[in-house]
Amino acid sequence: MTSFPDERNGEDAGRVAVRDLAGARPLRTLGPAAGGAEMSPSGRQVIGYDHTPTAYVITLWDTESGQTLMEFREPRDSAAPEPQGVRTSGATMPRRERERRALDPNSPDATVSEDGRLLALCVPGRPLQLWDVTERRRLPMTWTADRDCYEEKYRFVAGGRSLAHVADGSIRIWDIATGTERPLLELRRVQQIGSSTDDGYLVATTGGEVVLWRLDSPDWPVLLYPTNGEIPAEPRVDLGSGRLRPLAGAGEGAESAVRTLDVSGAVRADWRVEPLLAAEFSPDGSLLATTGRLDAEGLARFAVVDGRSGEPVADPPALPCRTEPVIGPPPEAVPPCEVSQAFSPDGARLVYSTKGTGVARRLALWDADRRAPLPAAGEPPDRVADLALGPDGRVILPTGPGGLEFWDPREGRTTAEVPGPRGTGVAIRPDGRLLVTSFGDVVDLPGLRMTPRPQNPGAAVESLEFSADGRYLAAGERAGRVTLWDGGLGHRLGELARADLGAASATTLAFSPDGHTLAVAYQDNVVQLWDLDSRLPVGSPFPTAGDGVHDLAFSPDGARLHVAGEHVPLQRIDLAPAAAATTLCRRVGGGLTRQDWHTYLPTVPYRATC
Repeated sequence: MTSFPDERNGEDAGRVAVRDLAGARPLRTLGPAAGGAEMSPSGRQVIGYDHTPTAYVITLWDTESGQTLMEFREPRDSAAPEPQGVRTSGATMPRRERERRALDPNSPDATVSEDGRLLALCVPGRPLQLWDVTERRRLPMTWTADRDCYEEKYRFVAGGRSLAHVADGSIRIWDIATGTERPLLELRRVQQIGSSTDDGYLVATTGGEVVLWRLDSPDWPVLLYPTNGEIPAEPRVDLGSGRLRPLAGAGEGAESAVRTLDVSGAVRADWRVEPLLAAEFSPDGSLLATTGRLDAEGLARFAVVDGRSGEPVADPPALPCRTEPVIGPPPEAVPPCEVSQAFSPDGARLVYSTKGTGVARRLALWDADRRAPLPAAGEPPDRVADLALGPDGRVILPTGPGGLEFWDPREGRTTAEVPGPRGTGVAIRPDGRLLVTSFGDVVDLPGLRMTPRPQNPGAAVESLEFSADGRYLAAGERAGRVTLWDGGLGHRLGELARADLGAASATTLAFSPDGHTLAVAYQDNVVQLWDLDSRLPVGSPFPTAGDGVHDLAFSPDGARLHVAGEHVPLQRIDLAPAAAATTLCRRVGGGLTRQDWHTYLPTVPYRATC
């Protein structure tokens, strides 16, 4: 069904007509709506806008029965000019044109909840009105409406339990039952809130993006999808089918298509409310080590799962990480437990460590081949920033300001130091002979000495990764650029830069087994593949599950990319061409017929494509 005012002359002029789109026939005519009309999110109700010389008239009809459910009359200045045209600005313009909404910045605006139970009425400069439609009763509210309701800035979310409002490019949300404000959804240039079939999510648009949030994790969107120059509008998400559909076009008012986005990978049933503190793949990607939140006993629990299937492999011994009160910042500003973990270059051993506030650092070793703990004596230094496991079994501890310590867990003491190297993280070349710090300093491991280079990755490095054969080093920067070096850091080979350089850090890197492709996870929760021969991106970015990415790993044949996230421990992205072809055939409902083939490809012999 749809509804628009009939602009023709006659008895139905300026009234709302409801039509059956499937049968292409009119069903019924409702009441007057010379100022326009709009459907409710469910399609079961219609809101009509009309006016007299002294009043704005807002009517809510039931589309099935034609019954008037509610009617509001709000004072209108009799000296105000008659509304003209249907033009406005921003994301609401095309929608108001379709609804035949007249240009009147003083006009009220209404919105209805998905279940049709609640109605919010925005009257410029007056308190926002919230109504129970069933009981026709006004509910108490303390929020004040904007002076401009014309841009349709209000929308019910969370199954009608909350009301969202676009304000200053971000989204404010209030719980209707308590009147308390929920955490702000901050994102630049938010223009329009869409509708969702799941009350745990909120979808919106900016000037060139479609954005999807989980309401229980509002710090960052689950999905931020750029529309490549098109202006998105009226997004609708059906999480049952994993599809998000915005209208899109070349400019405001030019929506000419409904885009369909597959968001099933970003909306996961295995989402964990409590994020993982750490997650790391073994060098060959066969194992994934994770660390969860502290339990009631103050222990950090560690787990190792199969890196391809996610099936449990072992639970290495837990480590204590109790925290003590500190003088200074509030407790929530102090990390309750610092966790570090790393596999050896050959993947045979795992080292993991905890450091609580005011208590000593603890460290443990685990044998990945025998699935058993290894002995570790003593307590390592507290002042380290991260750790790595060297090929000789010693734990390498960067001290941050300038230096490396080599801790022998069998003897429980520091056996060597290298002064000078700066940085809080390190990467070891697979042959175990070279180490690079996040500050770009290079250390010869057999000789335990710094080896200065004329050029190095520099101090802005966020992530480091060697290729499996040690021929290349990739360095991801805070600005989002990735620089490619030869494995000895003698030559800078090139860089990989997103079009929106500076928008998000390059936080995690992984080389494909053949060394020709690099996967990069960015701070804005997308993963981009790069072709290293051409230095160009491979396709569009893959959305993750909407959480920060701890680590990446390719399958041995390079056909899949495994993503370890904060809230979804393991996500698999199929990269095989055959999988892409199968997905495309499913979406279009089959390949070209012989007739279509000969129409579009007359000089090419026919072959079945799906």
